[in-house]
Amino acid sequence: MSLLEPLQKRQGVTEPLEKRQEIPRPLEIRQRLALDWHNVFQLTHKGEDYVPNAHIRAFWDLQAEGFEIYLLTFCGRERGDTVVKWAKSLPIKWGYIKVVGDRCGPWGKAEWAKHLGCTHLVDDNADICKESLEKGLKVYPVTTRHEHHTWAKKEGLETYRDFVKVVEEETVEGAKALLQKLMTKDEKTKLWSKHQTYLRGNQDEKSTYDEASKKEKTDMTMKWLLKKEHPKYYQVSKEMEGSTKAKRSEQWVSEMVMLTKWSWEELQMHLASGRIVGRECASTWGVYEYCDMQDWVTVQAAQSKKRARIAQEYVPNSDEEMLLDSCMQGNMKANASRLLAQSSGSKGLGKSSSKGKGKGKGKGKGKGDSQLALQDREEKHTEDEEEDEDKTEEEQLKDAYKKAKKARDMATAVCADFEDCLAKANPYLSKASKQNGLKDQQLLAAMGNKLKEAVSKENVPLKKLKSMLQETANKVKEVKDTMKELKQLANKAGSIASKVSVKDACWQPAVAQESLAERPDAEAEDPSPFATKLLSHWAHGTLSAKAIQELAHLAQLGGTSHAEVAALAKSGNYGENPGNIHKAIMQTFLPNVSIPAGFDVEVATTKDTWPALWKWFSWSFHALQKGFHPSRDPDGKPLEKGSPFYPHKGKALASSFTAAIWTIIGDQEFFSLQLGLPHWASKNPCHQCNCTSKSGDLPYSWLDPDVFTYVNTKVAKANPSSTHPIFSIDGVTSRMVRGDGLHILFTKGLYAHLLGSCLHYMCWFDPITGHQVVKPQERLAVIFTEVQKFYKVQGAGTVLTNLKLSMFTNEKSPHQSHAFLDAKGGECKWLAPALLEVMKKMLGPERDHHAHMIQCVEIMVQLVFLWDSADIFLTEAEEEFTMSLCNSFLQEYTYLNHWAETSGRKLFHIVFKHHTFIHLCLGAAEMNPRFHCCFKSEDFVGAIARLAHSCTSGVASTRLSTKVLPKYAILLHLLLTREGFSMEG
Repeated sequence: MSLLEPLQKRQGVTEPLEKRQEIPRPLEIRQRLALDWHNVFQLTHKGEDYVPNAHIRAFWDLQAEGFEIYLLTFCGRERGDTVVKWAKSLPIKWGYIKVVGDRCGPWGKAEWAKHLGCTHLVDDNADICKESLEKGLKVYPVTTRHEHHTWAKKEGLETYRDFVKVVEEETVEGAKALLQKLMTKDEKTKLWSKHQTYLRGNQDEKSTYDEASKKEKTDMTMKWLLKKEHPKYYQVSKEMEGSTKAKRSEQWVSEMVMLTKWSWEELQMHLASGRIVGRECASTWGVYEYCDMQDWVTVQAAQSKKRARIAQEYVPNSDEEMLLDSCMQGNMKANASRLLAQSSGSKGLGKSSSKGKGKGKGKGKGKGDSQLALQDREEKHTEDEEEDEDKTEEEQLKDAYKKAKKARDMATAVCADFEDCLAKANPYLSKASKQNGLKDQQLLAAMGNKLKEAVSKENVPLKKLKSMLQETANKVKEVKDTMKELKQLANKAGSIASKVSVKDACWQPAVAQESLAERPDAEAEDPSPFATKLLSHWAHGTLSAKAIQELAHLAQLGGTSHAEVAALAKSGNYGENPGNIHKAIMQTFLPNVSIPAGFDVEVATTKDTWPALWKWFSWSFHALQKGFHPSRDPDGKPLEKGSPFYPHKGKALASSFTAAIWTIIGDQEFFSLQLGLPHWASKNPCHQCNCTSKSGDLPYSWLDPDVFTYVNTKVAKANPSSTHPIFSIDGVTSRMVRGDGLHILFTKGLYAHLLGSCLHYMCWFDPITGHQVVKPQERLAVIFTEVQKFYKVQGAGTVLTNLKLSMFTNEKSPHQSHAFLDAKGGECKWLAPALLEVMKKMLGPERDHHAHMIQCVEIMVQLVFLWDSADIFLTEAEEEFTMSLCNSFLQEYTYLNHWAETSGRKLFHIVFKHHTFIHLCLGAAEMNPRFHCCFKSEDFVGAIARLAHSCTSGVASTRLSTKVLPKYAILLHLLLTREGFSMEG
């Protein structure tokens, strides 16, 4: 079968959807609306996707108006599955859900909406809206940050900020049409007169009204009536308000000023915890300034006021909901820090909440004021009794019912607050205490219900009513006292001298206050997987100590009672003192662990950096190979007293064990720039054989292993290719430097040239001297669709989510440079077997080079599979098979390179990595190339970079180790000692 056959079948997409049998046509109903998912129903805030509650309510309102809502979204298969699962999990009923493959065209969203019988469409994409408008659908364009729909004004359409505004417009339109239908002629006349009177006082609206058409005037009048008659609420309130404000001044000062407030050790501790941050002065390079992020000033204020207002209720939109939620969460100082960070861009959050002993008007041991207060209460109680005696029984009963109403409301409010307190203190309560709390809550609720019934019926005798009031008051007082203890328990992980604990031992906290190391049951309890995950994020630098404390506290409030989670939650006094969180975590989870302090270096960005480091590395490797502590320093001088290595000199390192370098791993750039081996662009680019550059006598572009003379260990020892210190170690030669399969094969290597050339040929299938019968973009779409099918069949790991022409050629001039697939290593590795099946299916036998292309890709897939399934050392049969596949690939690729040059195509280019591929296969006799690929090394570098970035903000380059080494030591300690901890974070 030729490549053109499936492409020609694809041209049948102009066939109307009605003739296709992919889905049954739905039943006809009155109104259907096609709704987009991304940026319309589902929004994104700070990188997180969410569906606002306002959108759910708007969905229900739209259904109440008689709409059946269809979800039509354009996205890839994997993301589409996620969207479908999410959409089905919401508390709403979709009429139909469809993930479309194209935005526009015969398979686009507008065509699907028309096919499904939709009358309305809500979308944020301009092309989809325009095409839907052409097909007769009523369109509601939703604006986003990147799409303002300027075209809509020319078409006479309104734009909408979000889905809620669309529904408001549609519901107002429905109400307006119904109102106009129900009103009589006289009522319309009176309405018109009232609207005209209103317009006389609003000239701006009147000018708009005068310019409108007759139908628009009618619509404006009806809308005015609906807004005017919307229910209003009048509210009168008396308020007393007490507030505590926290202000933080951001002042950047020199190190000398900081040292007047703290000692040098204290300053370093504050820098490590994040309370003090540093930065380089913007105007003077090399000078650093510091800022205390907890320079807070507390201002207290009190006021009383009266307020009256008239307001209308409305459904908040998604932006208003997000603003309200963000302001209501967290404590006041945290919100203040967040606002400061947003406005000024300063880094770090800081707050202090020092509690000292005061002599003000608080609780004390004095007698004066407290005794007067008791006397006043006794006097007032006596006066109330005297007043009751003067009143008639009917008047007393009336007053009692008034008090019963207040007591009913009080019992209900206290019961709700008590439930919240129980939930927050739940992790610290025993089973019996939880049951007692639940009984108290139920008893108080029952008392409130009795009062409610008594107030509603008003048939309770005065004596019984007073008794009910007294019982309720006593119970409310008792519950309030308990609530105070619960709040202390939740905020401080336990309270001492509790009235409730004296009365009933079951209120004592379930978690003791000792550290984990002191608790007798600490060893018996298994480590918490959740705490392990939080510590992993903290150690890897993806989350701060403050962040994992907040997450642990939330988990604790949600019911998690593990001791390790509780220890994380209470760090830094439950986050009130963020500067102490790091210290608390270290004391709890890393006790008695010595953390290296790091060191300053004189140079950090010059060519002299690495030689100074390699001198120490080589010295260490020498000692490891001999198995004894060194007696001389890296400069060859005898160790002197005072050196940290002096007490151990000459002693065995690890009993009788030694360590030797077996393999040196890295990419070609590392070998050339760091180890000093020949560069690939030099005249003699290879340290493993005698090949030359392309212009030499023995060019590396000759893909024949038999023409080169290879360097053995004896020659490498006698004539070293580099003077690097690592080659001064006994037995270490350039023969141990092994090629990296990641960069030779997958990342910008052989796969990039081979797969890029095959894709280029399949997209420009026709002779390049003429016009392509089918557009390359359409051919690529068919190819990638087939590739995705084979991805699923083969169970591929890392897959391409999209494939474009620009990924392997220049779209405007595709025949000017060689084809080259720009993709990640894992993506290239898994693309090859899937593309191989597509090539077998699409490339027919009518052209000779088709078989060579298929054979070339198949050989490479077989070779990688052989190495993946083999052990660290290949068997003799596997070695022979490796070289057989290597020779076959080089022959096939040489043929394809010659064919491309003769046919004028820039395909199957030969580069130096094709030559290093020969050495990779030859070296398989000594070690499986899979075991010296740099996949894990690249991941490790990324992990260390992320770790360093999390703790070196504002640190000079010469002092990086003072921050990175302690953080890495923490990561290494947890990795070696904690079960379930991994380097991947």
